[in-house]
Amino acid sequence: STSDLIVRSPHPSRVTEKVEPGALQSEINALVRRAFADWLAPRWGCRFEWFERPTVLRYTTGGKYDVHADAEVWTEDKPPYRVLDRDGSLLIYLNDAFTGGEVSFVNFEYLLRPEPGLLVTFPSDERYAHAALPTTSGVRYAIVSWAYAQGRPRVHTRPPEHSIPIAPKESK
Repeated sequence: STSDLIVRSPHPSRVTEKVEPGALQSEINALVRRAFADWLAPRWGCRFEWFERPTVLRYTTGGKYDVHADAEVWTEDKPPYRVLDRDGSLLIYLNDAFTGGEVSFVNFEYLLRPEPGLLVTFPSDERYAHAALPTTSGVRYAIVSWAYAQGRPRVHTRPPEHSIPIAPKESK
């Protein structure tokens, strides 16, 4: 990447940068579409209607994302409630030239070490609350996206602006 292809969004709970993939975006979109439609949907017994445009994230030393759920929020005095139309979360790890950066699934006391090419999927709700632990050296890259499963509750009347429809498979 170059400095003009990095988007910085400072927030104390999320220290990461978005990298614009340029001409590779269409290939990334196709890969994520296949992951949701051909791999995950049959295993979950659903049909995903759309997915959010995949984003490439760059975590440098100190990069992290504190505990969160991808579709829900909660506070001490309020139980989890849905704020985004996300049912499936997807991560694809791109490299291993870093230390730290594990993913912690807090409700399961499970720590996942990212490896290049590893595809991780899970429901987007609070049961799968997770954190990207700080990268302690090097740079970690990952692709992230989320999908909406047809027939699930909605909080918005339309898909997000940069969502990509998943066409049903053609019958032969």
